[in-house]
Amino acid sequence: MCCLLLLLLTAIIQPLPSAYPYSQDIGVRAGNIEKPLKRPRRTSKSSFTLTIISNPYECEIYINDAYRGTTALKDGRLVIPNLKPKTYTLRVYKSGLGEILQKIQIKSDTTLSVSLSEQK
Repeated sequence: MCCLLLLLLTAIIQPLPSAYPYSQDIGVRAGNIEKPLKRPRRTSKSSFTLTIISNPYECEIYINDAYRGTTALKDGRLVIPNLKPKTYTLRVYKSGLGEILQKIQIKSDTTLSVSLSEQK
């Protein structure tokens, strides 16, 4: 009876899918682990997000002379994702007010506030 129950449970139970994409199957024989479970080291992020908040709103944003968008009318924000860690040239332009050029170094997710005022 015991063997029949064990046989039925073995046939019913299927292995569950792994909860971690880097999990491995391990073999067990007589209580010894044949292959230890190794998890790869987590590496640092390869890209970051730059959030620009401008005053006044609706400024044009350029990174390395490539247009990336206009800051929002509602809150002056523009979110630029997927920037590699390095130094960029940021240009913020508003018609009638001019522009600001600034070197920025991206090493992590960054929020930058920029203000343009009338040139006298």
